[in-house]
Amino acid sequence: MGQTGKVLIVDDDAPLRKVVRALFAAEGYEVFLAKDGIEALNLAATQALNVAIVEQLLPRMDGLEVIRRLREIQPRIVPIVLTAHGSFHDAMEAARLGAHDYMTKPWENANLLLAVRLAAEKSRMPGEPTTPTSPEAGRHSVLSIVGESSPMQALREQIRTFAGSDATILIMGESGTGKELAAKAIHYESDRRSNPFVVIDCASIPPALIESELFGYEKGAFTDAHEQHRGKFESADGGSVFLDEIGELHLEAQTKLLRVLQEKEVVRLGGSSPVPVKIRIIAATNRDLEKMVSWDKFRQDLFFRLKVAQLLLPPLRDHMEDIPLYVNHFARKYRTAIGGFVDSVSEETMSWFSSREWPGNVRELENSIIGALANCKGNRLEVSNIRKCAEGNPARERGKGSALPGLLARTEPGPEVREGEIIRQFLDKNRWNLGATAKALDISRRTLYNRMKKFGLK
Repeated sequence: MGQTGKVLIVDDDAPLRKVVRALFAAEGYEVFLAKDGIEALNLAATQALNVAIVEQLLPRMDGLEVIRRLREIQPRIVPIVLTAHGSFHDAMEAARLGAHDYMTKPWENANLLLAVRLAAEKSRMPGEPTTPTSPEAGRHSVLSIVGESSPMQALREQIRTFAGSDATILIMGESGTGKELAAKAIHYESDRRSNPFVVIDCASIPPALIESELFGYEKGAFTDAHEQHRGKFESADGGSVFLDEIGELHLEAQTKLLRVLQEKEVVRLGGSSPVPVKIRIIAATNRDLEKMVSWDKFRQDLFFRLKVAQLLLPPLRDHMEDIPLYVNHFARKYRTAIGGFVDSVSEETMSWFSSREWPGNVRELENSIIGALANCKGNRLEVSNIRKCAEGNPARERGKGSALPGLLARTEPGPEVREGEIIRQFLDKNRWNLGATAKALDISRRTLYNRMKKFGLK
């Protein structure tokens, strides 16, 4: 942290941002820059800030809306509004939103410095933390979920709604869509945010160990049990448990998990006395649990218990307009860690990212950006930087080739069963319009008809 605090400057005027940064850096402040509200909100989700100097007229998001959302992430941040066209009504609205000052351009440097010094002091009033929410809570708030498309805005609203209840939640979505990110947002937006958030990867725990890992064990329960061990459910008491890839949990463990959901208690391995636990269960899967129930691979009663509230994450192909936001977000997030100095992305590079299909969704896009940054030696990310890391990348130009291979890689259980199920899902989605379905799958009507006949789809 700088000597006198952290200041965020939000203005779409690049020369002005540099001037203001120099002004405050000379006074010992640590300064962060954002050209619009989206960048500002992303920074606030990862940095504990004292003061935000916000231009009122910004692209994509009005300055007053930026202030409102900044204070949702960090309620103790103190905003100052700058504007070239002030009005009494806007000044009153800014004050209502918690702005310390409302200043018109041009300003006197001495006045701006004084306003920021007082605002920084206000953000650190005695007895109050600099940021009332922990850095962890800030990093994982609902606004850490990037995207301004309709599907992503709807997703954030649904997360806020679910966070206000204690209902068990089932998060569904393809690999790479950000299921754990959504689960963390639900936890950190809830009243449980100060208690543990425990992640359990159901696919990585061996069946022989899953009972002791989840429920704990008593001393002497088995040969190496030299002392009592609390399981993950007990460790999360008062908080949330995230069961990632719940579809990979074997049937015996599913039975024991059902008891936890029903009775709100666990019995340690080797023990007989139930231990009460106050936890919120959030489960996630990229598999079709309903189909797994019909295949006797997943307990129906557990499925019904888990899907009290359901959250469906959209695949990236359904909100491609968010790709420029993701590119800028990940470029900024990883440039320091990789050791580069990238501060912009060329239009050609942005077009390249936007013109590709990403079967691995946001995670695949993120990995591609990391690889491109590693190849970048200058200040701007160029197409030449991504060509080296793009070899073998399953991302391809949109509309080229069939969509079926990528879809098959993300479903279960066997290739022929999977292909038939995918075709049926696309037929349902397109109301059994063969032309629309063939177009969605990037295959001919004749090929679609032959495959429907093969799989008995009528």
